[in-house]
This record gives sequence, C-alpha cells and structure tokens, in this order.
Amino acid sequence: MVMNDIEQLNEIKTQFENNSVLNFTHEIQYEEKLAFLDCLVKKFESNFITTVYIKPTNNGEGMNHKSICPEQYKVGVIKSLLHRGYHVSSNWELFDIEINRIKQVLSNNNFPLQLVEKTISDFMRAKNSTTPTPTNQELVQLFFENLRHQIRN
Repeated sequence: MVMNDIEQLNEIKTQFENNSVLNFTHEIQYEEKLAFLDCLVKKFESNFITTVYIKPTNNGEGMNHKSICPEQYKVGVIKSLLHRGYHVSSNWELFDIEINRIKQVLSNNNFPLQLVEKTISDFMRAKNSTTPTPTNQELVQLFFENLRHQIRN
C-alpha cells in the first residue's frame, strides 16, 4: 500500500495487527527507491523501473566452482542468476548491468569465464529465439472430468 504520511501508515498497521495473529512491517522509500523482495523499485519520472536488489551486507559469496558438487548444479547457479536478472530488470540496459555483476560474482567464486560466457550465450540465444506463438487454431482443447465423484458411487 502507498500512504501519504507515517501516521496513517501506523494507524493501518495497528488495525491489521489488532485483527490478526500476524505481525506487519513496513518500508519507507529512500531517495525514490524501495526494496521489495529481491527487487529494487525506483521511481523514475512518472514510471517505475526495477532492478535486482542486493543487500548492502551481501559479500558476494555463493557456491564456489571448486566445491564438490555436480557440474549441473554449478550451471544451475548461473542460470538462476540470469533468470532472476532477466525477469526483474525492467529494461535491457539494466539487465546488461546485472549480467556484468553476475560475471564478477561468479569470477570471485572461481567459476571459469568460459563456462559463464557459454551459459550466458545459451540463455540469450534462447530468449532471442523466434518461436512462434500458437494461434487459436493451433491450440488443442482438452476435456477434463472429475472422476473421483464417479468412483465413489
């Protein structure tokens, strides 16, 4: 929710807590920015832009490539960082900045640059592929019937 003043926010928070077993928290924007989950939402003119949010206390440690772990898990680390950056970044310029950050973090965790670059290249090729979207005529309609009711009778 967006509130105009802190008093209104505290009043609503109190009402929520009085009618629930949950505790509620709130965030106040700072310099037109607000962190939400792993997103940083920035007010820009009349719009919002989003980037990946990294906590100031994050030291960049993650899975080390030299760890005893299957290679597919290590590639999965790269892919998950790319997917998050792709879906959270609101434009290509911000995604490119995130890719450079990912490269640095992975380099600091001993990931070979060749593996990182290949995974990024494969990811980008998949995102830029022109797979046609099915039209209504190409869609297959399936009929589903709940059989549980019939079995009991």
